[in-house]
Amino acid sequence: SQVSSHIIIHYHRKTVRVAKKSQEIELNLTPSLVGVTPQKLHTHNFQLDYEASTNRAVVRKGINLVLFVALLALTILVICGCSLPSFNIEVLGLVGLLVESGNQFEQAKTDYSVFSLAQMIMGQARYIDKASDYIGLGTLASLLVITVFIVPLVQ
Repeated sequence: SQVSSHIIIHYHRKTVRVAKKSQEIELNLTPSLVGVTPQKLHTHNFQLDYEASTNRAVVRKGINLVLFVALLALTILVICGCSLPSFNIEVLGLVGLLVESGNQFEQAKTDYSVFSLAQMIMGQARYIDKASDYIGLGTLASLLVITVFIVPLVQ
């Protein structure tokens, strides 16, 4: 959703840029970007209110550091969230009692993290040991890791 929005915005800006350039050529206008050099966003003076306004705003000096620390914290939290157990499965009823009796009467409960769930899915494929199951369950495990771990880090 956000990724597709970024792609749509990119192609919209690209289309507008090409159309503007062809219109300038067609009407023999001087290009509007002549003499404009790219500027770093954190050093830019942003104009406030309206075009005739003389009020300007700049990004504060500490914002780059705050942004870096926030991104580092987000990365660490996503890694911890995927590595630490986030849910569990508990077996109840007669089957639960049988499992508990085989485990010295400890609760029939198993904790899972995102990575251990992907590992369990691939263990199921190894247990069945068919090429189609490796492909199908491998795809499922890959999608799980990609959507829960990699995409949040890349965004």
